[in-house]
Amino acid sequence: MDCLDEQTMLDFLAGRLDGATTARAREHVAKCEACNAIATELIQGAAAHMRAPESTSYELVPGAVIAGKYRLVREIGQGGMGVVWEASPPVAIKFLKGFDASAKNRFLREVKIAKSLACVPRVIEVLPDVEAGVPALVMELLVGRPLAKTGARPPREARRIAWHVANALAEIHRAGLVHRDVKPANIFLLDDSERPVVLLDLGLAKDTSGLRTKITRTGQTVGTPAYMAPEQLAGDPSIDGRADLWSLGVVLYEMLQGKKPIAGAPLDLSGIDAATAALLRSLLDPDRSARPASAELVAGALARIDPDG
Repeated sequence: MDCLDEQTMLDFLAGRLDGATTARAREHVAKCEACNAIATELIQGAAAHMRAPESTSYELVPGAVIAGKYRLVREIGQGGMGVVWEASPPVAIKFLKGFDASAKNRFLREVKIAKSLACVPRVIEVLPDVEAGVPALVMELLVGRPLAKTGARPPREARRIAWHVANALAEIHRAGLVHRDVKPANIFLLDDSERPVVLLDLGLAKDTSGLRTKITRTGQTVGTPAYMAPEQLAGDPSIDGRADLWSLGVVLYEMLQGKKPIAGAPLDLSGIDAATAALLRSLLDPDRSARPASAELVAGALARIDPDG
């Protein structure tokens, strides 16, 4: 398939193409860096438009004092709902990109989720009215580095990181959520032996419990294409935790081989032991029913490969 024109790309991301065309488009986007970049930009742009219809009405600059006690130091990241700054005293502050009734619900939901999970950054306080009623979330300042900046890893270390991520996903899934954006940039390696890994950016999380307010519209494609399961890339509204397990498989494969798997091509498992290769095949099976049924099972499989940690 040739590169997708703008309308075809939009139809692909919206799930409006037929099954065969969707499969060809998915394979092409996974292989073509230019189309992958365009797809990522369109998805992020659509999500940003949905999450933040208005920009912040206040200026975020180094030295600015927030709520009379936090002095901004530097911007450290962009999340699913806003921008994150390091501040002094040492904390991280997430500012919403826009704030309306829908944004308020998403913000309060993320706060509630963050307070209930150990695998995400700890919440210190909510600043209810930073400016014009727009709140901000004050969190612990993480000390470490994102997996995205660490490069390929030795097999044992790669499996150890994947084991921590699988356990974190198990906690998120037990809470009735699907993360939907598991990728190296959202996996943070802490300098803390008791809590070595946290997952970032629950702003795109999908509620599968039916008990909470939805963050995104049904059928909307959100995430990062290179790490998205086929059903997620197609905008399937019924995705579940197995989509996160596909993403974890891509992350583990990339840590081991130094490259992402190519859609539609056999996995390059050279140099990978048989047990890890079998796990990768199951995680990256296009048929989600053939993947492990839960993150706990993935963590168990990794623990059996390296029983002494």
